[in-house]
Amino acid sequence: LSGGTVTGSTAPASSQVTYPPINVPTYTNFGSVSFNVDSTIPSGDRTYVDLTVRSNKTLTIVGPANIVMSNLMMRSNSAMEAG
Repeated sequence: LSGGTVTGSTAPASSQVTYPPINVPTYTNFGSVSFNVDSTIPSGDRTYVDLTVRSNKTLTIVGPANIVMSNLMMRSNSAMEAG
């Protein structure tokens, strides 16, 4: 990307920033998965502990879908798209 502008200070904040807690939903756990070929996740709600999309592969998520991932690894030239 080009043409963007960033403004503001690089100095440390004068006070700690507190964010509200995040409610992570609980869905069926599909464990760890590695997509070694172009793949599709069907619509629905699911959780993955580790989800990896290998190099030069595309993962398509068909909606409606809610996906919770503890760890996401996107290898070089991989892609994730909504389908």
